[in-house]
Amino acid sequence: MIADYLKSLINKKTTMSGGSANGNSSSFVGFYVFFFSLFMLVVKSFLVMLSYNLVVPRILMSYNVNMSKYRPITFIEGVLLVILFNNLFSY
Repeated sequence: MIADYLKSLINKKTTMSGGSANGNSSSFVGFYVFFFSLFMLVVKSFLVMLSYNLVVPRILMSYNVNMSKYRPITFIEGVLLVILFNNLFSY
């Protein structure tokens, strides 16, 4: 639903006059883009947290490392890792 709405807004032809678009301009486009970006941040953060917490203990066990030193990352740490890597590797 949101993807179809965004596609229709992208394909809409408008003329520019004085720096603003004439015709039907929706004030909710920024709202949808913001919440879609926020949703994607949450999904990426959850996947980072889940994958780290599943993979790292297996790697540590394969190297016979003491598991008492392992601490799973939280959701907030996952968010920070996603923001860090998005900024480091964005092009």
